[in-house]
Amino acid sequence: MINYIIQVILFQGLFILFYDLFLSKETFFKQNRGYLIITLLLSFFIPKIDFSVVSNEIVKNYIIQLPEIVLSPQGVIEKTFWYDSLYNFKILFVIGASISFVIFTLKLIQISRLILSNRIKKESEYNLVFLNNGLRAFSFFKYIFISEKIEGFKKEQIIKHELIHVKQNHSIDLLIIEVLQVLMWFNPLLLIYKQRVMVLHEYIADANVVEETGRVNYINNLLSEVFQVECIPFINQFYKHSLIKKRIIMIKKKQSKKVNNFKYLLIFPTLVAMILYASISTAKADDETAENILMKIINERNKEKEVEKTQRVTNSVTPKVAPYKLVHKGPIFPGCYEDATKACFNSKMSDFIAKNFDMNSLRSLSTDLPPGKKRIYAIFKIATTGKIIDIETRAPNKKLRDYTRRVIEKLPNITPGENELGEKVIVGYTLPITFSIEK
Repeated sequence: MINYIIQVILFQGLFILFYDLFLSKETFFKQNRGYLIITLLLSFFIPKIDFSVVSNEIVKNYIIQLPEIVLSPQGVIEKTFWYDSLYNFKILFVIGASISFVIFTLKLIQISRLILSNRIKKESEYNLVFLNNGLRAFSFFKYIFISEKIEGFKKEQIIKHELIHVKQNHSIDLLIIEVLQVLMWFNPLLLIYKQRVMVLHEYIADANVVEETGRVNYINNLLSEVFQVECIPFINQFYKHSLIKKRIIMIKKKQSKKVNNFKYLLIFPTLVAMILYASISTAKADDETAENILMKIINERNKEKEVEKTQRVTNSVTPKVAPYKLVHKGPIFPGCYEDATKACFNSKMSDFIAKNFDMNSLRSLSTDLPPGKKRIYAIFKIATTGKIIDIETRAPNKKLRDYTRRVIEKLPNITPGENELGEKVIVGYTLPITFSIEK
């Protein structure tokens, strides 16, 4: 998850950098709007692109990876730092998202109150809401909010401006970003995206109105009044102090040459590079995962069978391993009958490994290995009888593999998993174990 978030933020940064360098000064406002919204959404999908083979996908369906176990010199086993950090991050993520959601909801309530507490005039394409207090003008979906104090030509120009926002559904863009900010509240680049999109909305509306009223009159209208600004992040405001200078500069700017549209083609090499990076990163991250370890073991075992050219005949039919998503009730470790949760299973499994793995034995079996961190993988299945079957191990040398197998064979009978029909099913597990060899 953390790797995914890092990639999303990285890609968003690259997309924004590309926009600022090549597109922000162009007058292709509608194309730029499309670029920002599309790349924002793409940044969430690109890290999910996976070119892994079908066989790996099949394995992922039924192998459950237990939390990594770290063997200390005292033989005490504990979850690794990353596992605890990930758990704490999830809690922090939920708290932050909850607070953001509450703030977002309060803003919606604020707009709803303005609609319900003020006079509304219904027009064919929009609803005009007359505000009693202050000097304000903004829009939200098909509602245009304008102060009662604004009259005449200025009122007409403002309504024309805000009507562009209404017709082109600019509120949807801002609402999309606002929802993403609730989900990824810690990401500062979403604020930058929102600022860029809001500026483009004003450029688009200004460009349309200027065609009818003329540049000079429209610019004078922007400079003639000081409006109050609403503290609502997903509305289109006619007057915002920080944007006035940019808007006037862009109104005066000459139209960009059509040949400059080719700049948008430059994004494709960037996209290809991002996809390749995401794929390579995913492959590296998954290189030592249970799925690939299991596939290596299976391939090695098949090669051995081919070399030996032996055949094994059995009269019994072994039940199929169930995809974990179809396991309605997971296996229950002895001692977890009153607390049949995944957390209890993981805890009891860790306690068992702690008692049965001996650090002195690990040291004596690792004398031929260089100092440093070593990792062992134990892969096994819990049969419908509760017995541990199909044990496979992977370690830096054969002695450690055999030792790990002997430890896993000592596991007690475990209450098997069940599917939604209450039928017992085989469930596969992989257990990563880490220990260090000192110099």
